[in-house]
Amino acid sequence: KVKTSKKVASEIMWSDNKKSEIAESDGEVEVEIEVRGLSLSAKADIEGYPEVTDGVLDEKREGEKPYLAIGWRFLKANGKYRYVWLLKGKLSQEEEEAETKKDKPNFQTTKLKGSFIERDFDDRPKFTADADEPTFTKAIGDNWFKKVYEKPVTQPPTGK
Repeated sequence: KVKTSKKVASEIMWSDNKKSEIAESDGEVEVEIEVRGLSLSAKADIEGYPEVTDGVLDEKREGEKPYLAIGWRFLKANGKYRYVWLLKGKLSQEEEEAETKKDKPNFQTTKLKGSFIERDFDDRPKFTADADEPTFTKAIGDNWFKKVYEKPVTQPPTGK
């Protein structure tokens, strides 16, 4: 389960006793992710902890928490997928909840929260693809999770 929300700051300019313009600035994208389980090794990578040794995670961070990119897809009602990459952010497991075994099965999940911003080298915060778009190709969907999506660069035509 993934939930994102983009912060937008806006200001209204008044002129001649009426609203005349709106200026907007995009802020960070906040994300909440709920996963079935999170291995200690994955948690170490996300949180910037040392490696898991002898099955034990030492949660003393050494240095800064790393930036990461996250990608996912979700199935739409029409049976096609929408694909998303958030390109530069940090995630945290801010709370941990566990429950002992009861009469009925109870699924345990891990919740991660974080913020994502624009990448330094191209100022892009996010890519979204949709299988319903006429220019979407099967290759985009097939390769979506092989590496972080990059916008294709077109070379200007060379003169003869």
